[in-house]
Amino acid sequence: MAVLLALLLVGCGDELDTGPADARFENPGRQVKVKQGQRFDLVLKDLDGSGGSWTFGGVDDGGVLEYRSSEDDPGAPVGGSGPPTAFHFEAKEVGTATASFQYSGPDPTDREVVVVVSPRRAGPTQSRTSSRSSCTSRGVPAASPGGSPS
Repeated sequence: MAVLLALLLVGCGDELDTGPADARFENPGRQVKVKQGQRFDLVLKDLDGSGGSWTFGGVDDGGVLEYRSSEDDPGAPVGGSGPPTAFHFEAKEVGTATASFQYSGPDPTDREVVVVVSPRRAGPTQSRTSSRSSCTSRGVPAASPGGSPS
């Protein structure tokens, strides 16, 4: 039993999935709306053409959002201004979170974007009550309530 539990824990570690975002918000307003489980990008552009840049300041949310990474926007045109920065997030829980950013340039400023996460609707292949581990797709059996693999 202990060996099985150890295998489940090793096989179910968090993996950073770097797949594409489900939604992209360029220079978002003060609020964006996403669904639980959705990956999305907040893309912030150079404010004044001086080559300034944005940095991520944090999230005040209690677990609603997960900040994943940021990068210069690969699709941005090359020019005199700094490239837009894409900040990658995942909506983990239903609720409201505020993501903050700081701009460094001739006129430094702060910016906040409120992210409202609503429940996602179960599709034809999703079950609202499904508790099966995604580990089963990697060949590691999930334990049933009785303690034995299913």
